[in-house]
Amino acid sequence: MNDQFESLPAPLKARAVCLSGSGAASASSKAKHAAFVRDLLAEKLSLIFLSPEKALGAGMQSLLALPKVRARLALVCVDEAHCVSEWSHHFRPSYLRLAEVFRHAQCVLCVTATASRRVVRDVLRQLRSRRQQNVENPAKSGENEAEMVLQMPWQRRNLSLEVRSVRSNDERLKHLVQTLPELSKGSFTAAKAGGGVIVYVHQQRQTEELAALLREQLPGTWRAAGKVLAFHAGMSPEAKEKVRRGFASGKVRVVVATVAFGMGIDKKNVRAVVHFHSPSSVEGYVQQVSRAGRDGKPARALLYLLQEDAVLFRSLVFSTALHRDQLRRLLTLVLEGQTAEKSTKEDHVVAVRWPGKGGKAFLLTLVTLERDWLERVVDLKAATIETFLTLLALDTHRDDDEESKRSLRVTLQPLSMSRCTLQLLETQAKKLAPRSCVKLILEAARRGLEVPNARVTRRNDGYLSSYSVDFHLHEMAQWYTNAASTNGSSERSPASLVAPEDQQLTEESVVTAAVAASERRMLQELRAAQQAGQIQRFSLSQPAFQVRVAWETATDQASEASRREVVEQWTGVLYAKHEHLETRQLARLAHLHGALHAAALPVSTLRGEAEEDEEEGRERKARALESKLVHYFDDDEAEDDGEDTQLLQKLLRPLTPALIESIERDARALVQLRLSSGDGGAVGDEVKAAEAEEEEEKWTSYAVAKVFHGLTTPRFPTRKWRDHVCWRKYMDVAFERLIQIANKVLLEDQEGIELKTSRPFPAVAGSLLSY
Repeated sequence: MNDQFESLPAPLKARAVCLSGSGAASASSKAKHAAFVRDLLAEKLSLIFLSPEKALGAGMQSLLALPKVRARLALVCVDEAHCVSEWSHHFRPSYLRLAEVFRHAQCVLCVTATASRRVVRDVLRQLRSRRQQNVENPAKSGENEAEMVLQMPWQRRNLSLEVRSVRSNDERLKHLVQTLPELSKGSFTAAKAGGGVIVYVHQQRQTEELAALLREQLPGTWRAAGKVLAFHAGMSPEAKEKVRRGFASGKVRVVVATVAFGMGIDKKNVRAVVHFHSPSSVEGYVQQVSRAGRDGKPARALLYLLQEDAVLFRSLVFSTALHRDQLRRLLTLVLEGQTAEKSTKEDHVVAVRWPGKGGKAFLLTLVTLERDWLERVVDLKAATIETFLTLLALDTHRDDDEESKRSLRVTLQPLSMSRCTLQLLETQAKKLAPRSCVKLILEAARRGLEVPNARVTRRNDGYLSSYSVDFHLHEMAQWYTNAASTNGSSERSPASLVAPEDQQLTEESVVTAAVAASERRMLQELRAAQQAGQIQRFSLSQPAFQVRVAWETATDQASEASRREVVEQWTGVLYAKHEHLETRQLARLAHLHGALHAAALPVSTLRGEAEEDEEEGRERKARALESKLVHYFDDDEAEDDGEDTQLLQKLLRPLTPALIESIERDARALVQLRLSSGDGGAVGDEVKAAEAEEEEEKWTSYAVAKVFHGLTTPRFPTRKWRDHVCWRKYMDVAFERLIQIANKVLLEDQEGIELKTSRPFPAVAGSLLSY
């Protein structure tokens, strides 16, 4: 985004803003955001660059809720639009949820160069769905579906593709050191270096390590300070900006980076892109090599093919693998947790029910699930949880679902803080307005009245007395609305809380707007009290998922059997989709490895040795690679002939009877460890108390397989498990086969407990040796 913003013509740049950077808590970021809001409301801005995550954030959504802002939103343009599709190699839930922004726009344009036909169709379906739901008369909207996705060509004649097969990490490092000065020229005939070079690696730590090795081993002219730098997502915003600007200006010659240095990089004279480690998909490869040669001059793309890279990426495909029970537990907390009796999870899962228009019963519930707690309970990372909640929300809003599933409508709202903490002196509390939020809370506490999910503590420090008030935002917003209306002269209905222009919305939309209005009114009041000096401390904490759940009838929500049936239905639907996407990822990786293997040349043939044969072989291999890439993008749904898959499987360690016996022995030892007790330090002290509240967790076949592959999860963090003898011990054994073996061990060792596998695996005996 920064490069695109900087390249704007001066007149347009003066009316544009780029909302980038992650330092949202800094004073400069707050000042920049305040200036953005001021300029936006003053109609001084015509163009806004921002990430999908920022577009879906609570702040931007509040601005889009203003009629004045909505009326000026003429176009939403989505770059790297393949991320919108759930079939994409780089699917991100925030991109899929952009439909929430699309509905405010007069026109939508999606741009991508790395989308297959299937992905393009899915992007169009997303846009079509947006239009049908939010444009009153699609025929008059002026949108032509065929023009809503702009697919840029990825092939460029000036870009030379090259793959080198290596046998070790030392071999590829030596070759890179020898060829890097030549790569910076962009062609074999160029006389001098003409631009920058990007070197891609897998992990953040590898950027620093490789950059240091290159500075140490490259010729003297390349060793100057700042010529070779590292870049990765874990760096501070200031450090990343320094590298980006240095590379754009030419002061930095080589950037060793992760894929974080990819999207949005628009330096014209990048002469070469080097994949020190193989990418994870065809689309990722094409997108990254396309950074080279954008000025039309000769450029090169060199990739080192090492078998261990393919094995690693095959393992990483299963980093989001999960047992069906994990997904069932997540959906149960969302759909059934709202009716559970008070328990130890009371502070972590909070459900607030709001009435409909006129105070009549309307089954809209805002469920808040504390993010960090939820990660540990379901043993899924926040990004995976967000993906499933996004898919659930989108599917429940589709009109093509069967009747039994349409009884439920789920909406995922922006991640936000769920708890508020206030501190104020007793002398200041007496000065608060009689019907202010804090005054009503303190008065209720003094009378011994129940205030939901709130704690009021009075502290005496000499002659000074103070109060500490901690409460859940959403529960308190509803309580405050009801308390204020009770003390007032009339009943406050949800409709009375929304703007006049929103009164004609559907009942669900009116109640939703009322919920947002009540919370916004309460927070504005608290901030005003802080600015006036009446509140000493005002802070928000505990990031949480917010899910809005609407049932079609009272019976659907009241009946426990009905809720469980819905949970089972959606568990089956989402798990089937997850399995299909996982299969697609494996097929995508196999296709990439097959294409690279077919195009690979050995590194032993260097320039000057059989030069003519070398050039001819390189061109022939490059044509073979390009042909496979074209076939992939044109027909990514074609049946796999099995050759690529078999080629990838040959890299895995074959299962022998001795190896199976060893895995079974380690699995039996592993499942004897108690997860809830931390198995002697495998779980950190900071979560022991939280886990002690829960029932003892049982091992699953997926948990065992993830330990064997070294795939970190909230319950199995690398920092606690990396020294365990089983961690990554069988990473080169097929993940699916490890699940089978672990499942067999669990069935044998836990007699009397019926453990259901999450997949219809074949019988273990006689089938394990097929890999």
